[in-house]
Amino acid sequence: MDIKGNMKITPNYSVGFEFLDGIAAVENQNGKLGYITKEGKIAVEFIFDDLLPLSEGGATVWIGIKKGEVDRKGKVIIEPK
Repeated sequence: MDIKGNMKITPNYSVGFEFLDGIAAVENQNGKLGYITKEGKIAVEFIFDDLLPLSEGGATVWIGIKKGEVDRKGKVIIEPK
């Protein structure tokens, strides 16, 4: 919702974090995490088991125990290994 209470993205996600530079982390109904744009489009597929919210440098993500990094635009820059 925006500050006026208008629905901006259809609520399809279990958990959501705040937007930074137009992208936010969300959890889908299968418990996988990914990133969406403010328009609700998928920026990074829902493949992560855990992640940290985006900061200035990007975010740390995990697939199982494999750790990687995504940039502030949500692009995977270090594949989880």
